[in-house]
Amino acid sequence: MSFEIRLREKNPGGKPGKIVGSMGDYATQTLAQTDAQRLADQGAFTRDIQITVEKKTRRKNTAISRSVALDRASQRAQAQPKRLYNSKGKGKPKVGDTVELANGLRGTVSRVRAKDAWVDTAKWSYWIEFRDLKVVGRKTAKKKNSGRRRNPGRYKTIAEIRKANKDAGYHFFDRDTMKFFGSKVEAGPYGGTHFVTSEKHPTNPRSRIYIVRRAEANGRVQTVGSLPHHATKTAARDHAKALAARTTKA
Repeated sequence: MSFEIRLREKNPGGKPGKIVGSMGDYATQTLAQTDAQRLADQGAFTRDIQITVEKKTRRKNTAISRSVALDRASQRAQAQPKRLYNSKGKGKPKVGDTVELANGLRGTVSRVRAKDAWVDTAKWSYWIEFRDLKVVGRKTAKKKNSGRRRNPGRYKTIAEIRKANKDAGYHFFDRDTMKFFGSKVEAGPYGGTHFVTSEKHPTNPRSRIYIVRRAEANGRVQTVGSLPHHATKTAARDHAKALAARTTKA
């Protein structure tokens, strides 16, 4: 059996106050009381503190020991990674997602396996289990363009006709092709299909001829009319409008 000096808060009710500290490990009560009296005479503590001599127990039931225990528990909790992943499967990381680790570091998922993901951070890359990750940003999936038009064969602009022609593997609007024939797009589209182009006159380089074209649904460009060549732009444009009107009514 041993004794120790305990520091307690004074309780007006007469009951022992809360322990705020302890010191010493004395073999006899007399030795402990001698040191306790010396501390009281020195006035090392405030009047709100009561100095007592009590039996020392194995259990450290003092404020100081409790504080140390809490600090150690806090340190252990900080050392252990937080389980941020929802075990029900909600929030499972996918490729391209931004995730946060238990230490606050963020990274991007580049590969995913059954229970872990390969995370690329600014410092390192490694396999991390799902339970140690938290998804903080989802990668927005881009909608794939199926290439189908709502109104097949109906184009709003010449740019759409150019794109459809190129995507289908044709070369009507290629720079080299248009340069060879001296072609220019003059007007259209009319009715979503017909437009007018001009080219160098085959016998008179100083003049031009105007031709009505039709853009097919598959992107191919056709020359229309039994007499496709017009001497003026106005005549070709009127012809294209008339053909487009017939196509629309049909």
